[in-house]
Amino acid sequence: MTALDTRRVENQSTLALHPSWVAGFTSGDGTFIVSIRTSKALKVGARASIIFAITQHIRDELLLKSLVNFFLCGQAYSYESHTEFKSQSFIDNYEKILPFFRKYPILGVKSQDFED
Repeated sequence: MTALDTRRVENQSTLALHPSWVAGFTSGDGTFIVSIRTSKALKVGARASIIFAITQHIRDELLLKSLVNFFLCGQAYSYESHTEFKSQSFIDNYEKILPFFRKYPILGVKSQDFED
């Protein structure tokens, strides 16, 4: 089975993804974001979030939906011209996304974003 073989999972078509392929794909197209939002509802006045995202052309919608099954977290969003996988949960990012990329490292300049 290659990184892009189609198979049926829970009545939906998804792709079987290889971990090394996902790490390489993320090295090129992934984004790691630290967001700080102010909030009057919080005593400290702000909230920090860590977000992992990948955005692609709408033709790659199946691929990004497959990342939800691969990581067992996140959501896929589809828009008119593009599709996006996004994991915004601190717990999911801390317990699933970060350990995955520690085991299957990102290479190149994107590795610095991951370390930050």
